[in-house]
Amino acid sequence: IIPIEQKTLSKVEGINLGSKYRKADENTATSKRKPFDVDPDVVDRGTNAHARIQNSIAGILLENGIEPESPGNQSINFDIAWRFGAKHFLAEVKSTTVDNFEKQLRLGLGQILRYSSLILEENKAEIAPILVVEKILDKSWYATCSNVGVTLVSEKDISKFIQSIIS
Repeated sequence: IIPIEQKTLSKVEGINLGSKYRKADENTATSKRKPFDVDPDVVDRGTNAHARIQNSIAGILLENGIEPESPGNQSINFDIAWRFGAKHFLAEVKSTTVDNFEKQLRLGLGQILRYSSLILEENKAEIAPILVVEKILDKSWYATCSNVGVTLVSEKDISKFIQSIIS
């Protein structure tokens, strides 16, 4: 197993990971499902929280003169990305509750690792993978993410995290 590290494989200049940021819809409603399959209010809460967090990241980036990006293709379907200096920051966003926390972090970590790997294969860019979650309910996830080169950030700390990058 080769660990994923944040290392430069070639120059980042001119690499375009995505396209101009498209604001996420914070007021979506779930389509009809079979009764009692899934509570649509729970699904809507998660979808809307995800969009709120994603749009918040985009807003913080824009306030700091950094252009957020949305995915440019379906095979690398990250939530939001941006470039600062020589690094491309690639973020996966997850809404979390007490009931879905573990599942959401497992899913998000797998997604961000996969997207980072695909980008490294295609572009040879320096990637900084980030998992942004609504709430961190189990602090051991900081070490889990760090051990595989992913930065875990809570919604409430995203502004401080971005400031630490640009300072």
